[in-house]
Amino acid sequence: MKFPAEALVPKGGQIYCHIFENRLARSLSWSITVEFEPLRYGDEGFSCSMTCEWIRWPVRNWRELDGRRLEGEEGIESTFYMTEHDTGRHTELLLRRSRANIFTVKMDMLVDFHGHYGGDGNPAMAVHAEVDVPFVGLLIIRDKPATPAELQEIAAEFVDLSAYEAPEPWRQHGFIFRPLVAEAERAVQKGQE
Repeated sequence: MKFPAEALVPKGGQIYCHIFENRLARSLSWSITVEFEPLRYGDEGFSCSMTCEWIRWPVRNWRELDGRRLEGEEGIESTFYMTEHDTGRHTELLLRRSRANIFTVKMDMLVDFHGHYGGDGNPAMAVHAEVDVPFVGLLIIRDKPATPAELQEIAAEFVDLSAYEAPEPWRQHGFIFRPLVAEAERAVQKGQE
């Protein structure tokens, strides 16, 4: 039995950036995830995805993601997920802005697939996707509370705040700066949804 990677159909995903804080330093990283339609394999159904993260693009305005690409750079993490995270040995990525905060993501990954049923492993499984996904915003995860002014000071070190809305609470210990989208772009986006 062989996993049918060629039958994977992309359905969406997301792009975000986050500021990672530790006691010594802060850094900004980007993450791009593509999700696939559920797939039957053997006697089971699986929801698969692939992610490329810890990308260190020096992008201050999220609109500058348009045309960004990477090809197997050092320091990034690429994974394919079925029931566990299988390492992407080589990843190629291209982003094209299509409208508002929506980007067409083209991702090709060569995966060291460990298999699921025994004997179905593939150390060079090719996975391809091209799909529109939203840039959801800038995330800051903190263990301690922060005022909007403190969050803006942290974010301003890495991004142009004029491209983002004001921070708002996100999940249990986080904050999100959503992308600022012009009214004209928002109207076009709503008309296409």
